[in-house]
Amino acid sequence: MIKKILGFLFSARMTVICLLLMAVVVIWGTIFEASEGLYAARERFFQSWLTGFIIPFPGIKLISLLLLINLSGSFWGLCQKLLKNSGLLLIHLGIALLLFGLIFSAQFTREYFLNLQEGETASLIYSSSSFELAVYKQIHPDRFEFYASDSIPLGQLETGKEVSFPVSGVKCKIKSISKIKNSEKGGNTPVYQIILTLNSPCNSKSGNELILKSGDQPLELKCNTETLYLTLRPVSIPLPISIRLVEFSKRFHPGTEILKEVSSHLSVRSNNSDRDVIVSMNKPLRYESFTFYQASFSHQGEKEISNFSVIYNPHRLFPYFASILMIGGFMIHLMILTLRKYVESKPKKS
Repeated sequence: MIKKILGFLFSARMTVICLLLMAVVVIWGTIFEASEGLYAARERFFQSWLTGFIIPFPGIKLISLLLLINLSGSFWGLCQKLLKNSGLLLIHLGIALLLFGLIFSAQFTREYFLNLQEGETASLIYSSSSFELAVYKQIHPDRFEFYASDSIPLGQLETGKEVSFPVSGVKCKIKSISKIKNSEKGGNTPVYQIILTLNSPCNSKSGNELILKSGDQPLELKCNTETLYLTLRPVSIPLPISIRLVEFSKRFHPGTEILKEVSSHLSVRSNNSDRDVIVSMNKPLRYESFTFYQASFSHQGEKEISNFSVIYNPHRLFPYFASILMIGGFMIHLMILTLRKYVESKPKKS
């Protein structure tokens, strides 16, 4: 029985089934994305083991794992004639590295965003999916003071538990935490909602029971004689560089309002160097494990804001290594076949 199962797992039939399943998931996920948004499609189809419907269907990660197991059987068979199959072995290693990256890179890849206006400098980026409950006060119309210790990650909040912010003195009780559908068409980020009850000495114009959603404006609180703000904000992380937007530009197709190109002239400063770069839709900025993509632009009053999508991927070089292995393996295999044909074509000495 075990031999039959292993034989099926390592067979060419299993390879075909996995490839067909992968094609179905890709098409299904693309159709699902059109109505539910990129984030929901990626979470359900491309970064999951099972799709999560009433009848479970394998996700890309599970199919990739089965392909990896199937590939290991072929790899073991090729190892029996190491020299003869050296090129094929390298090709299999390259494919295995690609599948390994597909399965596990999602565990380490993080998505962030950065919004800049001309002349603004930033050394922080903000998470697209992780949020925290934070308290701050406004010390100037354009300046805010965030209390470093008065922010609590969303993952540490529990329904029914009381939360205390030690510096500001704000206390509240969490009634519910939920993830709701993004109301924006094609919304790519999740929306979290917290319902909480304020405790003394703070109160709000909206009453003591408040509803906070990620992406909404902060709620104003009156705590004794002080005005504070409570917000559900994206978690921020520091960058190893500072980025200043020197100039933002956009072009439209002639005679239309259809955007043709968006680009940003950035000044990038690190410990070792200063350099100027142009980031556009098809030309990202790469620095160590960070990649900055020109996503779009927005308006804040009369000011134009350049929007960047930032991907942190410590394993972003995996596909390059895998491609080198596969190309090298193909060339070696071709050389071996050519050499074998040449040797076989030579007339044998009698």
